[in-house]
Amino acid sequence: MVVVVSSPALVPQEAECFNRLFEAGLDILHVRKPEAGEEVINDLLQEIDPHYYARLAWHHQHAVGEAWGMQRIHLTSVVRRQTSTAQLDRWKAAGRTISTSIHTPEEYEALPSTIDYALLGPVFPSISKPGYQSASPLRAPVRTSQVTKLIAIGGIEPHRCQAVYALGFDGIAVLGSIWQQGDPVENFKQVQEAWYIHDPS
Repeated sequence: MVVVVSSPALVPQEAECFNRLFEAGLDILHVRKPEAGEEVINDLLQEIDPHYYARLAWHHQHAVGEAWGMQRIHLTSVVRRQTSTAQLDRWKAAGRTISTSIHTPEEYEALPSTIDYALLGPVFPSISKPGYQSASPLRAPVRTSQVTKLIAIGGIEPHRCQAVYALGFDGIAVLGSIWQQGDPVENFKQVQEAWYIHDPS
């Protein structure tokens, strides 16, 4: 699985770029716009091909996403702790796919089974947040009864995909390596090719 996380800031012709990413084979796009209001998000959605709505996950403005029929909800670690088990169960019963952010293997073991996948990181020093890295190297913990998929995030570039796969992750999430410089779609294609060499599933 390859996940792209949007730039937190608005990007010129962003919706068109999202459409091109999906056309290039992107699995899931996480829309992370913490400072954007409802009007901005609505304008963005109007320009995204509705065919791709099922592959959009929302970090913020969950109510707006649900109003547009979105099926994927992402919870920050803070919001996850504030969300009741009953609410998680209601989302699952409604057919939602739920993801969350975690920062330690210990958090992973404590996740409820209603969480479909978790972004664990930063696995490598972050590209989008210079100086942000884990105190110790992160690797996927040994799975026992936990069924939640683990997605590596943080410093993921094409040349690191082999190492990420060897660390036991189910997929990768990329942000800085996509949006920092150059054409986002071409950057994505390089990451996509590097990942699926090691994980053809």
